Amino acid sequence: MDLALKFDPALLSFSEEGHVYTYDGKPLVSVTEALRRAGMIDATWFTPESRERGRLVHQAVHYVNEAALDWDSVDPRIEGYVRAHERFLKESGLEVIAAELRVAHPLYFFGGTLDLIGWLNGRLMLIDDKTGHPQAWASLQTAGYALCIDEKNIDRRTLWLQEDGRYMLSSAYRDVGDFKVFQAAVACAAWQRNNQR
Repeated sequence: MDLALKFDPALLSFSEEGHVYTYDGKPLVSVTEALRRAGMIDATWFTPESRERGRLVHQAVHYVNEAALDWDSVDPRIEGYVRAHERFLKESGLEVIAAELRVAHPLYFFGGTLDLIGWLNGRLMLIDDKTGHPQAWASLQTAGYALCIDEKNIDRRTLWLQEDGRYMLSSAYRDVGDFKVFQAAVACAAWQRNNQR
């Protein structure tokens, strides 16, 4: 099944250098940049090691979602996290529609990359993987991604992947206020970026 999107994928581009999203040539605020600039992400606990771990896990999990992972290529330091994701897919029966999907909102001018979206028990589910304990702002992050998908009734959740191969799927984030808070964060981040000298 194809997802209905609120943007034209042909107009969205991403540059790894500087982690820059653009839409129709216009720069976008990223989902995480918006939340960070609004003071909602506490980066105190982020270390270079945790960032690298997250990057490697997301990369490997992407191949798990596509059933194309070469396990011999997986760094032993992240294998437990990747096994946790694989276990979730097998145990839940989630039907993956898209993974590592770059999204944008043409009206609010933000973009990001959602981890996973698929069908589970007849409902569309948007999942963000975390290798650290999920924080409260995860509900806002998933709201941002959901705003770019033109589908009703998306369950937004976080999947906490643990080093020992276990996982924990959060309850669905149901607070509709998440969308307004996220939009406010985007507006604040855009203003800060445009008015910094």
